[in-house]
Amino acid sequence: MKTHTMDEYKEIGMDFKILNDLMTHLIVKVGKYGKLKYGDKLSKELDKINQIRSDLEEEMFKEYPKDANTEVFYGGRPDITNLLKEY
Repeated sequence: MKTHTMDEYKEIGMDFKILNDLMTHLIVKVGKYGKLKYGDKLSKELDKINQIRSDLEEEMFKEYPKDANTEVFYGGRPDITNLLKEY
């Protein structure tokens, strides 16, 4: 039984790419000026999130072996510059 449509996987993949980029930006920002303990904590949480991302990618490949590709979860990074400018 399929848990998501391929379009849903694409949307989820894009959300993970955005989340990863925002978290990475935050880790760098928080880790400056000797605040590495906070950056390290955030980094550990990002590792957990990325494990979920990887697990979902594996599910996608099992459900859609002909249509799935690594670009869905890891390629074609979105430009988050405008999101960061708002803050």
